[in-house]
Amino acid sequence: MQDTNTKQNSKKDLVNTVFNSVFKKYDLMNDIISFGIHRLWKSNLIDWLQPKLNSKLIDMASGTGDMTKLFIDRKSTRLNSSHLVI
Repeated sequence: MQDTNTKQNSKKDLVNTVFNSVFKKYDLMNDIISFGIHRLWKSNLIDWLQPKLNSKLIDMASGTGDMTKLFIDRKSTRLNSSHLVI
């Protein structure tokens, strides 16, 4: 019988293997499945959140982390545009 640590390591290895085999095509698969609409949903969600300089986001089970990147990009854009000096 396998001990608990061995079972946990086997499961971790399996999850890592599966993730590593699909992560490069994850966004492409979402594009195909949703006809690209998932990008609009994500963008609209970030617009709705209106991230500010001190805003924080917990992005759990995020796939490729594209929501986090959008959040940071929008936060940076808002910061830069709000401090624009002419």
